[in-house]
This record gives sequence, structure tokens and C-alpha cells, in this order.
Amino acid sequence: MFYDIKGRGRVKREATVVTDVYNYGKKYAPEFGSRTKIDVLVADPLAKQLVQDLVKNLSTGSASDGKIFVKDISEAYDIGSREFGDDALK
Repeated sequence: MFYDIKGRGRVKREATVVTDVYNYGKKYAPEFGSRTKIDVLVADPLAKQLVQDLVKNLSTGSASDGKIFVKDISEAYDIGSREFGDDALK
């Protein structure tokens, strides 16, 4: 699955000045960068190799390259085929 997302992260961006001025100062709105979030579910034996391949092929050394988070999924079920476990990931 993939999602179009917006966020600030650690990349330095210029703040856009909003024309509203209050007695305590100006109101600033941060500028958000557009990114794509990708969720991938794989069987445990494939996870480490997948992460290594992604880092090897996608890394440019920039802070905006993104992050990889690895989570344990205790169980998986495919409702339509009634499969479970690793078979449900196919």
C-alpha cells in the first residue's frame, strides 16, 4: 500500500509568513514537504534482506531519503481466501 503524505521532518525549509499580525508577533505557517509512505508486509525470513536491498539501492546520503520501520505482526488473516499466517501474505 502507498499513501501521499505531507510532513516537516528534519529537513530545513523556509517558513511561509502569514499576513496575520498579532500584538505578540507574526504568525508563521511551516512549509510541508510531500512524500510517499509505503507499507509492505513480508514473511519474517524476507524482512532483513528486503531492508538491506532498499537501503543499498535507495540511499543517497540525504536526510530526506526517509526511514524504514520494522514491526512484528503477530497474526495475519485473509478473509476472502480464509488463509492465515504466511499464506495470507501471498
